[in-house]
Amino acid sequence: MEKTIRFQDNWNKKLCCNYFTTLRLHNPVKYKAGNQHKLLLQEAGIWRDYGMVEVVSVRVVRMHQLNEFICGLDFGASIDDSKDILFKMYREKVPDINKAEFALVLYKKLKSQPSQSSIFQ
Repeated sequence: MEKTIRFQDNWNKKLCCNYFTTLRLHNPVKYKAGNQHKLLLQEAGIWRDYGMVEVVSVRVVRMHQLNEFICGLDFGASIDDSKDILFKMYREKVPDINKAEFALVLYKKLKSQPSQSSIFQ
C-alpha cells in the first residue's frame, strides 16, 4: 500500500512551494527522513493527486513549544488560531492534546522526469 499525506486545506498556500511543512501527530514510522509519500489535497470533495514528496527532516514538538514562527509558516495563522486548529483536528484521536507529541515535518516535492527532455538531447 502506497503511503500518502493528505491535506484538506492548503494552509498559507504552502503546497505550491517546492518545500513545505506540516504539523501532524508524531508517527516515527511514517514521518522519517527519506520516506516518500503521495501528496493528496481535497478540492471540492475530491482527493487530487499532487505528486510525490519526500520527508527531509522531522522535529518533535508539543503544544507549549509552538511559537509564532512555526505557526506563521505552517498554518499562516496566529499561535492561538493554530492551537485551535490542532485541537479540532485531533481532539478525538488523543486523550490530552496538550500532552500529545507532534511531528513538524519538512517535505520537498519530488520532480518527475521532464517528458520533453529527450527532444533536446
